[in-house]
Formats: sequence, C-alpha cells, structure tokens
Amino acid sequence: MKIKKNKVVGIMIIMLFSFSCKFYSDKNLGNNYLFWEDGNQSEIIYSENGENGGFTIIDANVSQYNFNNKYIIAKSNWLKNKGNETYWIIDKSIIIKKDTLKKGLLFEQAMKKALIGPLTKDSFNLFMKTHNINLKLKKAIN
Repeated sequence: MKIKKNKVVGIMIIMLFSFSCKFYSDKNLGNNYLFWEDGNQSEIIYSENGENGGFTIIDANVSQYNFNNKYIIAKSNWLKNKGNETYWIIDKSIIIKKDTLKKGLLFEQAMKKALIGPLTKDSFNLFMKTHNINLKLKKAIN
C-alpha cells in the first residue's frame, strides 16, 4: 500500500509541475520570421534557417500579433502594463538575402526597410487603414 501512495504522490507532483510551468514555444510566421516565447519573454525573430535562434526584430514582450503572407503586425509592452504599448508592422515582401545575418550591417539596412515602428496606437491604426492591411491583433500565448 505504501508503494502505491508514493507512486500517486510522485505522479501528482509531476502533474503539478507540468501545469505550472511555461514551456518554450515558437510559431512560424513565414519568410523566416518566428514568434518565440521563452517563459515570460516573447519576441519576434528572424532566422535564416527557420529554426530557433536568429536575430531579434521585436523584443519588447510581444503581447499580441497576427500575420498573413505579406505582413506581421504586433503589439508589445516593455513593462507589461498599460500605457507603455508600442505597435509594429513588418513588411515580409522586403526580401532579406541569405547570409545577411553574417553581414550585420546589410541585415540592419534590410530590416530598416521592412520594420515599421515603434508606433503609437493611432499611428498604427492610420498605417493599417492607409495601406489596406486587414489584420486584427490576436493575443499571444504568454
């Protein structure tokens, strides 16, 4: 009987641990962009090989995002409280050539063309309207 109780307690501890932990996750956003969540930090990165690791594009606790074949939109908050929200748009049609990560300056120049932001909510909404981007922000996993 004592052995069974120990097994039950062990299983309960494992279940409690697994439900209380945040696990790493990533989501492919297309064109080598990934939404990456690591515990309490979430960001959008660019990775030439489409896997974990790469160059951080938006690193300010991405709380909402969405994407289609041409754009990625995101809302982030440095301090995770209201009032410090920033908005971002990534134009995925700006092609970033292979191996530009190794040539940092070329990558930065390409990203300056592709990344719009940080924006205020009003500027973000105006850009979305004038460029006819029909995406709505969706809550990130975090």
